[in-house]
Amino acid sequence: MQQAEGWLKPAGKGWIVYLQPGHFTQEFEQPAVSQMVLNAITWQAQQQSKSTANPKTKASSKAK
Repeated sequence: MQQAEGWLKPAGKGWIVYLQPGHFTQEFEQPAVSQMVLNAITWQAQQQSKSTANPKTKASSKAK
């Protein structure tokens, strides 16, 4: 038995987002479950864009 409905784990250059909302169709039809999945996708996309930011932008801000 798990202690949480989901978890995050760093993996290589990214993250594993694991969600376990349930086993039955009715559980997946709940708005909260859809929102958790959407939040995980959005969060991962934000993490990815941070890691691929333009290095020149970072270097130029340090030089000022």
